[in-house]
Parts: sequence; C-alpha cells; structure tokens
Amino acid sequence: MAVINVKLSKKYTNNDGEYPIVYCLSHKSRTCDITSGFFCFEKYFLKGNNDKYVSYHKKDSKEINQEITQTLLNLKDKLKGLGTNVDSMNAPEIKKYLISDEVKKSKGMKFMDYARSIIGYYEFNTRASLEQTLKLLVDFFNGKDFYFDDITSGVLRNLEYAWKQQSKSINTRGIHFRNLRLIFNRAIADEVTEKYPFKSFKIKSVRKAKKEFPLESFNKLKNLTFTENEVLKEQTRDVFLLSFYLCGANLNDIYYWTSENLKKNKIIFVRNKIKRFEPEKVEITLQPEALDLLNKYKGKKHLFSFADNYKNYKTFKDNVAKRIRSFRQLVDFDDLTMYYARYSWATYADKIGVDRSVIGKSLGHQEQSVAGRFYIVYEWAKTDIANRQVIDYTLGKHRA
Repeated sequence: MAVINVKLSKKYTNNDGEYPIVYCLSHKSRTCDITSGFFCFEKYFLKGNNDKYVSYHKKDSKEINQEITQTLLNLKDKLKGLGTNVDSMNAPEIKKYLISDEVKKSKGMKFMDYARSIIGYYEFNTRASLEQTLKLLVDFFNGKDFYFDDITSGVLRNLEYAWKQQSKSINTRGIHFRNLRLIFNRAIADEVTEKYPFKSFKIKSVRKAKKEFPLESFNKLKNLTFTENEVLKEQTRDVFLLSFYLCGANLNDIYYWTSENLKKNKIIFVRNKIKRFEPEKVEITLQPEALDLLNKYKGKKHLFSFADNYKNYKTFKDNVAKRIRSFRQLVDFDDLTMYYARYSWATYADKIGVDRSVIGKSLGHQEQSVAGRFYIVYEWAKTDIANRQVIDYTLGKHRA
C-alpha cells in the first residue's frame, strides 16, 4: 500500500543548517522523497499536528503550512486516482506519476518548476550561481513557460550565440552551461526527464593562469600587527592562516565545524562542497601553528569563536572577503583573496616536491581512479608530513 506523509529529510541542509521538508512516498518497502522547496530546523518542525508543519518561529509559517497541506492533499488525491494500478508499480514509478501533474502536458515537466524545487539543496555560492543562470534562461525564452524537452542541443548553441553577443566571456558562459547541465543530471536522476542535450554539445572554457602568492607576501601577511581597535582584521588574518595550516581547508567547511570535528588533535570532516557524493573523510592533524589558533579562538556552538559571532555563513564570508582585500597593499599582492590560502598551500607543496596525489588528497579532492576509490586506503600520515613540510617552507626551514 502506497502512503504519503510529510517529514524532514536528513540527507541535506541548506546554507543556514535547515533540513528540507519533503513528501515521503512509501511503497513496497521502498521510499522516495518529493521536494517541497521548504526548509526548517528540526526543533521547529511540527510533524503535521493540526495541519501545521512549521512553528511560528519560521518566517511565513502560515503560508508554508497552507501550501504543504494543500500539496499533500493533492498528492493523496492523485494517488487514489491510480486505484488498483498502484499494485503493479514501484515507488519511483509512482513518484514520477505524482510529480507529472498538470504542468507536465505533452512535453514533460516545466523546467523552472523543477529547478526552483531543488535549488535550495545547494550551498550559497552554487545556489546564487544557479539563480543567475535561471534568470538568463527566463530572458532567453522571453518569460514564457518552457519544458525540459524545449532545451535541445540546438537551443544550447543558440544560447551560446546569444550570450556571446551579450559580451559574456567564454568562462562565464561555461559556468552557466555547467549549471544547466547540473540541473539536467539531477532531473534525470529524479526521473523527471530522459532528455540530455549535452551529448552533442561541448562546454567551452579557458583556463585562467593563477598568480603565485609570493612567500615574501605570505610572511608579510603572517607578521601583520594590529591595534586594539582592529580585532576583526586580526581575526580575518588568522582565519586565512588557519586555512593554510589545515592544507587549504575551505572557508565554508571551517565555518561549520563543531567540537565533533575535533578528534585527538585531528580535524576530521567531509567537504560541504561534495558531501552529497558521500566521499571519504578528510583527516588533518593540527600542527602547532593551527593548535595555537584553535586555543585562541575556541568556540562554543562552533569549533571556532569567529563562527559563533555571525548569524550565517554568507555574512561571515562577505566580511572575511572584504577585510582580506584591505590587506592587499600591506602585503604587496593585488590579487589577494581568501582562496589564496588554498592555492598557496598547494603551490608551495608542489614547489617542494610533494607528490601531487598527496596534494589532491590533502585538499579533499575526490579520488578519480577505480583503485583509489575502492581498493586503496589512504594513509593520512602522508598529509601530515606534507603539511609540516609546507609550513616549514614558509618558515625557511625546508631542505630540498
């Protein structure tokens, strides 16, 4: 018997740490989730008591509860309409039927309806980029409804031409096409469409050469001094150094770490950027330089106190980015951004001869080879040795 109810899915969180609210379809010992587009903290989820799913603490809770209740009724009514046919179907087939309502028509599901239903699953940077891509698509179709079936390889080539005429660079166009491809790949996985226009369309890009952050500039940044009124600038410099001392750990990961990520002087985590692929955990031993910063910024809710002081990651990221830029003249490096903590660790590691497979693993890159994914157990001691060598290099202690 097929049953639908509303629950919180623990598979993902949005940028604020809220879980997605989903319609959970259960049938023949199999479950499928249908996205609602809404998110909620677990403590504010009411489980449908008196047709309420989120408490008043959630903004627009009344409208959210009404929409979830109405959608659930619609799904249940449509499920009843299957009658005895439901017995010959599996859960994914029923899900496909339920989401192919009046918006599907003969061409399939509306592209924008699906895209907007999944966009909340992605981290802030990716979500913002996806939103820009969707705006461009709406403009291209002159605000009219369009479907997955409407986006063919020919349409992709027309988009390429149109965006080129709008003076969008080849790399900017590449970003939007990769966003579009991401949506198609997910829609195929969700059995919303079988179309894939990228089979005969190659996404073009040009690799931009990154400047090396000179060791002299790195040490100028490390040795900056601050007044009592420049606490936040000092904190920002230390965030940069912390990232560097942890093998270029991403700001997005550092912000969300809690005491659970600290195990016997090791930071153990899965990168937020790729956690949906369930990759192997990254394990980095705290070198003395990083341990000093942990003791300096010991947090309560988060592992580091500077994360406790911001209401969300976006605000934290924007403030860090702004202050990092203010250091450019002080360190004689006009391109300085937070990402140079990561770039520089990898560049210095390569410069002193660290094996590139160790560099990639230490950065949290996914293993591409079959042997690496399924047979080889990586020794994280290699990362610890490499990290010590890189830090010693910045101190002038490394020997070739």
